[in-house]
Amino acid sequence: MLLRPRKNKPESVKATANVDAFVSTDPDTTLVTDTYVSNTKFIPHKFSSNYFDTNKLQQEQARDPNIQNIIRRLQQKPNNSPFILKDNLLRKIITISPHSKLKRDVIYLPSSMIKSLLYACHNDPMTGGHFSLDRTYHKIKNLYWWPKMKLSIIQHIKSCLACQQYNVSRQKRHGQLNPIPPPDGPFLLIGIDYCGPLKTTPREN
Repeated sequence: MLLRPRKNKPESVKATANVDAFVSTDPDTTLVTDTYVSNTKFIPHKFSSNYFDTNKLQQEQARDPNIQNIIRRLQQKPNNSPFILKDNLLRKIITISPHSKLKRDVIYLPSSMIKSLLYACHNDPMTGGHFSLDRTYHKIKNLYWWPKMKLSIIQHIKSCLACQQYNVSRQKRHGQLNPIPPPDGPFLLIGIDYCGPLKTTPREN
């Protein structure tokens, strides 16, 4: 039997998009081009300090009233302040570790971008991984800072549905205490600690 090639085969249309030029922190973002429409969430290759665009950070810092108050105080009294202005961005000076004297500056993250950052560092399958509080906190603390940062991370992890379903506790639960009513007089209640059975010694003790 002779197989003949199929005629009038529809040509496949390939559409490409320059994803490197598109960076979004919104999990519901839709990637749209002239020839391709997809609801697939864009995931960055890795998490870094450049994950958020510098211009976007400057715009959101300009809209944040707390950041603007700190900038005004910093312009009036620049000395002895834990904040600095660098590259038109407000930064916080932090110590690398509690037992170290080395310091570094990290970006003061505006409140409007906290949710997007926590999603990227915790929920995102490529850059997050649903890690615990300590690992998520150490991933963020050397890049960004905001007031009550650790509390925000705790609340975000507690509200994560996947973590509540699959990250079960591996430790034995504590037993419930049974209170004993106090005795009416002395020596009416005696407590004894015991252990055993123990192995018999050569002298049969």
